[in-house]
Amino acid sequence: MGGLLDGAAMGDMALLPYLESFLELGGAQWIDVYAFHYYGLAKPSEYAPGDMLYDSAVGIVDGMRRILASHGETAAPIWVTEMSTFSGVLGPVEQTEAEQAADLVKRYVLLWTLGVEKALWTYLTEPQYEGTGVGFFDQSGLIYDGIGPADRGAGVEKIGYGAFVHLIDQLAGATLVDSVTENGVTWTRFERGVETITVLWQDPWVRQGALWITPAGQVVVEGLDGAEISRHNSTFQLDLGIEPVYLVGTPCAVSPAAPLLTSP
Repeated sequence: MGGLLDGAAMGDMALLPYLESFLELGGAQWIDVYAFHYYGLAKPSEYAPGDMLYDSAVGIVDGMRRILASHGETAAPIWVTEMSTFSGVLGPVEQTEAEQAADLVKRYVLLWTLGVEKALWTYLTEPQYEGTGVGFFDQSGLIYDGIGPADRGAGVEKIGYGAFVHLIDQLAGATLVDSVTENGVTWTRFERGVETITVLWQDPWVRQGALWITPAGQVVVEGLDGAEISRHNSTFQLDLGIEPVYLVGTPCAVSPAAPLLTSP
């Protein structure tokens, strides 16, 4: 099924009411895969308060599954055939490469936990979709095309490109174990062979402050590009901005509260 955007601004073409009408008219006989499009910003903006963020997918997928179940389509797979956010300048809204990269990782990991089978980043190289170099899609690729005030040169890879490659390298063949979101902090555990990989992030518009991580054994903290940040064998403090990190090695407990002091 063609992917649609959800939200009141889409009117009669909004995803959830359209899907409901489509199924009521008997359209399920023609569809093997149900899809949606999934755009938005990497962080809230006062200039676009209604724009979707990465976690908008929770409500979208829940709504799709509810509608599909009411029409006997519980086994139907859900895909995201287009998703992205941009880096650069879009009117009064600015987003850095690092913010785009952080959002990319969050979107893919969240969709995995929601059972979305496939998710496709809309453009690898900036596409000149709007043709101005300052449109949303013009700046949503992961490799520059040489056009626009925020462009660093045709063929130059953005931070998001390296984050995308490392995400694939790190989680290819992995199995989802569990995912927890509490007060703006999300940690999702995967197993790959004998290794546990935890993808951890904190949404700074919900919570700011240190986290305390307690590994079961040794754990390596990696950035989005795979560079080692630190390694630990016992409880340690971790300060996060908007970018997720990978905790690679053993299972880890995550706490927003510092551990109690103990007597020597």
